[in-house]
Amino acid sequence: MKGNGLIIRLIDIVMILLLGFLNISDIIHKNEVKLPSGKKSSKATKKSQKMRLKIQIVPSDTTIDSLKTSKSFIEMSQQFIYYRLFEGDKSYRVRNLKKLEDEILKKKATYDSMIVIINPDSNSIVQGTINLIDICRRYNLKRMFDYQYH
Repeated sequence: MKGNGLIIRLIDIVMILLLGFLNISDIIHKNEVKLPSGKKSSKATKKSQKMRLKIQIVPSDTTIDSLKTSKSFIEMSQQFIYYRLFEGDKSYRVRNLKKLEDEILKKKATYDSMIVIINPDSNSIVQGTINLIDICRRYNLKRMFDYQYH
């Protein structure tokens, strides 16, 4: 009989702990669906969309012999790579790091949320990827990598 009383007390303690964890946990069903009203313009609906900007880091055909003396390694690295931006079915090239930053800021201003997909080529120099990561960190942009071996 003494053993049964102890088991009942342990079951009570476990049930109290379980109810306590259920009480403090966040069990909220978020079933609200925001429907667009008919009065909004196309710009407003475009701004609320998520933007997936894919940026490919591509090595250029520049050789070390053809380089001019540069001030810093970052400037020198820009002569070895270029960035190819893919937005939907459009793509364009950017060679200058400042122009790349300006293009990313334009896209960020246009869309409500944006994710930058970084796709470094296996033959590109690492500094190009680091430069792009620095831009994303500077403006608190979400980023992910899409790296494929050739």
